[in-house]
Amino acid sequence: MKRVVVFLPSEAVKACDTVAQRYGSNRSEVVRLALTEGMPGAVQALQALRAARLVESAEAGVVGVRPVAGARRPGRGRRRKVLDPDQAVSALVDYGRAVREADPRMPEAAVSASVRVHGQVIGVAADDLEDVVLQVLSQLFGDPQVESVADPSQPPE
Repeated sequence: MKRVVVFLPSEAVKACDTVAQRYGSNRSEVVRLALTEGMPGAVQALQALRAARLVESAEAGVVGVRPVAGARRPGRGRRRKVLDPDQAVSALVDYGRAVREADPRMPEAAVSASVRVHGQVIGVAADDLEDVVLQVLSQLFGDPQVESVADPSQPPE
């Protein structure tokens, strides 16, 4: 085992101590079991937290994400690939569904902001972004803002 320092709110520490005392254990064991048994819940909470952070970033005007250490930065060595609008809609619908699944009560405006930021991250062209986001929202929320076309190779009438 490895030692890990974790900062918890006072209420969580008290709850751990109470459970440990009740079952003749210690705080570390309670935290260890809570982590291993509650990992699916933690993953769901992290997904919701990530979605909320994306919304906060969008509202603050941030158009990207922080680079990961050692990751290749766009613009260095290769041009950034621009995503085809149809591929972008498909990818962003999947992303929007995941956001809504993580927090079904998230308002449409927050989902829209998340989708917009994610579109910028995955390489949707700035000229296509607004149309792509509208199409995604219409699929996610059933808004009649964008009418479906019988033949996708033909422009709408």
